[in-house]
Amino acid sequence: MKRIQRKAANLSTLLFTCTLISACAQTQAPSSNTVEIGDIAKIIGGTDSTGNEPFAKHIVGLYDAKIGAICTASILSDSILVTAAHCVESEPAALRVVFGRDFDSKDLIVLGVESYQVSPVWAFRQMMEKNTGDIALVKFSGGLPPGYEPTVFLTDTKQLLNDQTVLLAGYGTSVVTPTQDPRTGQIVGDHSESGKLRSVSTTIKNATFSVSEFSTESSKGKSACHGDSGGPAYVEIESEVSGVKSKKLVLAGVTSRSDGDAFDMCNVSAVYTNISFYASWIVDTSKRLNEVVAPKVPKTVADLATASGF
Repeated sequence: MKRIQRKAANLSTLLFTCTLISACAQTQAPSSNTVEIGDIAKIIGGTDSTGNEPFAKHIVGLYDAKIGAICTASILSDSILVTAAHCVESEPAALRVVFGRDFDSKDLIVLGVESYQVSPVWAFRQMMEKNTGDIALVKFSGGLPPGYEPTVFLTDTKQLLNDQTVLLAGYGTSVVTPTQDPRTGQIVGDHSESGKLRSVSTTIKNATFSVSEFSTESSKGKSACHGDSGGPAYVEIESEVSGVKSKKLVLAGVTSRSDGDAFDMCNVSAVYTNISFYASWIVDTSKRLNEVVAPKVPKTVADLATASGF
């Protein structure tokens, strides 16, 4: 998927004036400001989030203020997000973490990004057809606002199966209009209506699309699209605690790109980076991003003089 460029009316001014540490946080939207039933829109074949769904508390928008591009990310801790590597091409100071359901809302909480780390293979595999390593971790400042919490991610690839139901979510395009490309005469997709958190259920098309990726079905009018990049794919797994069985949604994939979609219509197949393949990398990299480098303590008079600038 591509990042979608869009400068939301209420968001653009706010994001460009944010400081790196998060001085522009605003109050959250009141509960009375939820979406009216008659105002329901689509992700591609899905619905707007009301903010009350189990997944909504785990998802944020990721905005690149340098180029005005929207992506989506999932919360792993009170300082770490997971998203797509292609969503973090600008410097950290240009990126903003957006808490809220609508990029055009005045009631958003916006936090700054300190640093990020892309997968070790992204640099040399990003143009490949498979195993691109399209995953990144983002460290942000300011902690989690009330109502948000980390998600749980899948660690066992074997739990992904063909035809398994998968829930997709993100802030991307909800309308794709066939448009003739004036240069080539081909019919291609024109993408619009982005910036609102939406979700849709579809199925896993190929659980072993590659060693590190799986694909989802997009040909039945239900799909992620541009702007959903970096966003989540959830599967439901059964767990047992103290003899009590229950089912819960877990993060299984990160939205990467389309497959076989020559005309950019988001209607063939979508490829997801497999979270469980990168589980160890996620844990280790999260620790490194959160490490605070202690100042060097002078051990001699000479060292003290040097540290003091003499």
